[in-house]
Amino acid sequence: MVGIYLALKSEKRAIVGYELNSNRVKIANEAATGLPNIKFEVKDLTKDDFDQFETFLMVDFLHHIPYEAQMMILQRISKLRSKIIIKEIDKPGFKYYLNFCCDKIMTKNDKLYFRKSSSWVRIIDQMGYEVELKRIKGIFPHVVFIAHPR
Repeated sequence: MVGIYLALKSEKRAIVGYELNSNRVKIANEAATGLPNIKFEVKDLTKDDFDQFETFLMVDFLHHIPYEAQMMILQRISKLRSKIIIKEIDKPGFKYYLNFCCDKIMTKNDKLYFRKSSSWVRIIDQMGYEVELKRIKGIFPHVVFIAHPR
């Protein structure tokens, strides 16, 4: 629901959220009722067309899809030369394992595809982006990658 928060913070933002699960899209659109600057759509970013945006924001999403799909989505977005912001979980350490257990419970034991932050930086850099890494203090090892096209 980060998108709804961002829509509430500025009416100047036009926000489109993509999700594979049509039920989640329905719930998100219901939650966004009355907000004219946000909509959610069912899309598969590995194959469906999507619009050009100033910024692509991906929050705790990539570790839920296979590595090949992660790469495919990032490559498709990088061709648009948009800013990319990714919030993920760093892989090593106790905090990672705590988050891993929480994700396993939440997803009913789905396979997870975490990467080390150094791997994300290398991948994004190789796609022609300057990458800034920010670590967020807390119980989980949150990391944010802010990437600008070179």
